Amino acid sequence: ALHNREARMAKVFDDIEKDMRLIGSTAVEDKLQDFAAETIEALHAAGMKIWVLTGDKLETAQATCYASRLFHTNTELLLLTSKTVEEGDRKMEQLHELLMEYHKKLVTDVPPGKKSWVSSSDYGLVIEGATLSLIMNPAQDSNFSHYKSIFLQICLKCTAILCCRMAPLQKAQIVRMVKNSKGSPITLAVGDGANDVSMILEAHVGIGIKGKEGRQAARNSDY
Repeated sequence: ALHNREARMAKVFDDIEKDMRLIGSTAVEDKLQDFAAETIEALHAAGMKIWVLTGDKLETAQATCYASRLFHTNTELLLLTSKTVEEGDRKMEQLHELLMEYHKKLVTDVPPGKKSWVSSSDYGLVIEGATLSLIMNPAQDSNFSHYKSIFLQICLKCTAILCCRMAPLQKAQIVRMVKNSKGSPITLAVGDGANDVSMILEAHVGIGIKGKEGRQAARNSDY
């Protein structure tokens, strides 16, 4: 179903998942690499803006950002996800309202005398792949072609950006968008799997990590 998918899925779960007896459960811990949090803090201190581009689901990716100290307890999260932009006839209207709200908060309402790129608060932006598609690939005959520029302006005022449920080509899209933005910033992409290859190739500098995910990222990287 394309219309009200989330609500219909929830109803199916409610209908099926009842009168059950729990037999057992399992859990898998995906540990951070040693010194991951310290490395991210060092990159922040050097003036780098960090974007996390992952195929993981929202909850997993968000927990990782807190564990790596990319997000903190006082970080105000700006959400562009299925929870805030719901499937249905109003999804573009909801997206418009949120983008305008976030843009006003971070960009438009900058106090006089304060540089536009300085943010006094700790903001983090969280977006899912489905919502990103609405921003990056609007219909040609729509009035939403300027959303990409507004989205980028919001991101540049956040201390960290989390893009989850990303397809490999969406990761490359994000890198390309930043590369082509005002000031032509230098981009560096770090990845360890085949899903990261397009992103690594798109960035000015690509770093591939050999590990459990295989060697494809390392084979296509600069370092």
